[in-house]
Order: sequence, then C-alpha cells, then structure tokens
Amino acid sequence: MVIFDPQTIGDRATFADSHQLSTGVADVWVNGVRVLAEGAHTGARPERIVDGPGRKSYLFCAAARC
Repeated sequence: MVIFDPQTIGDRATFADSHQLSTGVADVWVNGVRVLAEGAHTGARPERIVDGPGRKSYLFCAAARC
C-alpha cells in the first residue's frame, strides 16, 4: 500500500543518482510492514522473491547447460 499526495508526487532519480526517493510519498507498506513513514525510510526490509513461471533456476540451468 502506498499513500501519496497527487499534488506533490514527483521523481527525483537521475541516471547519475538513481537511488532517490520520490517526493510526495508519505507512507509505504510492503508485506504488511511499514517501510516508509512520513517520507522517511524506517530501515525495514521485508523483501521476498515472488517467482513466476518464467523464472529459471540458475543452478538447474548450469547443470543442464541451458
């Protein structure tokens, strides 16, 4: 879930400095954990890989020479 202000939403990232938070984003939850609170990162990292049918197992492919 993302809570943002549509009047102030904007992107600050550039090719030279790509790791910039967007402006106008107040709060973000990932997997039920708040990762952005009032525009500041909380330090939480509740990441999880979501695999789909197109993902290959590199260990399997290395053995099978994919």
